Amino acid sequence: YIELLTTNNNNKQGNVTTELIPDSNVILDRLEQEFDCSATTTTSLTNEQQAVSHLITRMLDEHTAQIGFYYRYVVDITNFMEQCDIANRFFHADTSQMGALVAPLFAKGIGKGFGKKARARGLSAHDNEELWKFGNQDLKALSQLLGDKPYFMGGTTATRTD
Repeated sequence: YIELLTTNNNNKQGNVTTELIPDSNVILDRLEQEFDCSATTTTSLTNEQQAVSHLITRMLDEHTAQIGFYYRYVVDITNFMEQCDIANRFFHADTSQMGALVAPLFAKGIGKGFGKKARARGLSAHDNEELWKFGNQDLKALSQLLGDKPYFMGGTTATRTD
């Protein structure tokens, strides 16, 4: 999610309003509107290009990224925590006894949470090798779709899909 802060310049007190936007696709729409990015929106694309853009986004959001999250937060959470130094950066485990106690619980909770999501999506019905195969197939399809073009939809300007 994103918390978008805007100021009301018409108001002498300069009040700030907060808009909480919980979904990445809604966030993209809102940011394109807020910053007038009409040249890079899907509205500049043909109907066929808009459909392909939508399919790419959905595949990445609902399949490819979910497999990546499953790997990072369930299968390899210990390595992720160590490589990113989460215990010390977020919980000050190197200087705090409480942080040292909380960090492993955090890792366990993250793993459980993403494990539940993976089960709900049906991902955990597959073994890891099959999941990696699915992810690789997604990336290969994107590579084949891109081909030699600089951008997925061709042209000279990146769109949301790129």
